[in-house]
Amino acid sequence: MTAPAREQSPLATAPCGDKVLIDQVRVNGLQRPLTRDQLASWLGHGLSAACFYAAAITLLARGQHEHESGLVSLTFVALAVHVPTLALLLVAWISCERIDPSEALTHGWLGIKLRGSRWEKSRYCALCKKNVPGLDHHCTWLQTCIGKANYVQFFTIACAGSLQFLSQTLYASLCLAWLYLPATAHAGSMSVMVQGALAACLLISAPCMVLYFILLGFHVWLTWLGYGTYEWMLRRRRQKSAARKAREEMRQKKDKQFSGPSDNSVTDCSGSDVEGGGNCVMKRAASDSIGSSDGRRHISSVGSESHFVTVDDDPSNRSIERTAL
Repeated sequence: MTAPAREQSPLATAPCGDKVLIDQVRVNGLQRPLTRDQLASWLGHGLSAACFYAAAITLLARGQHEHESGLVSLTFVALAVHVPTLALLLVAWISCERIDPSEALTHGWLGIKLRGSRWEKSRYCALCKKNVPGLDHHCTWLQTCIGKANYVQFFTIACAGSLQFLSQTLYASLCLAWLYLPATAHAGSMSVMVQGALAACLLISAPCMVLYFILLGFHVWLTWLGYGTYEWMLRRRRQKSAARKAREEMRQKKDKQFSGPSDNSVTDCSGSDVEGGGNCVMKRAASDSIGSSDGRRHISSVGSESHFVTVDDDPSNRSIERTAL
């Protein structure tokens, strides 16, 4: 007796960085091997935050002059926003990475529980080789499945990450702009190291901020629609399939409209009296079968539903042969 085959997710073919575990179930995001996307996310968050704090602490340590009071106030505001945001991001990230998404959390995360049919249905992830309750998607940046057990943490990461990179981008931009204001005659005394840290922080934070806003906006939009990433991908696939079939039918109609009788067609008349108006139909010879190369009678589609269709005048002779491309 063989075990029933598990239904594979359409996300199974999603890219997953350098390599994917083939013969082993992936327990959580911290399990080796780590991927390129995962390491890039760590480097982007860590390096940009390090540049931010290096510049901020240096400015606070030397900002005792009157002309730098505005910059010091800006630094205090930025730190007041950044420190709790980064702390929340780290807590959510550690929880999201360490949790096994296939196991349910009885009490939720920080008292937040997800309810509804969307979160109760288990789906199979071919990248992690396991069924995950409420599977939303497989995140290559965290290298783990996002499901009922860790979606709250994932959404928290999206919110906190957006705020982190927004605050870093604004702070670095304002500090660098302050250097060139006419009223700041002594601004040139700012060390090259601080200016370099601010520039590096801005170069890393600006694109990351855009990516985070896209991610957060996408999941807010899905929440408003009432379904997750998995359902969204299935709906898009069905829409593309329907559009492809509609184009196929249109080509078939045009082919049937403009294609005339074949030269090797024969007339088959049935009835006792041919001259008296017996039933006559036009039938194609055997050479017009599915194997014919006449492009007017053979319509092809592209994709997983690829097949060839032979259009005959007589509906009884209409046949469909599916072939793998």
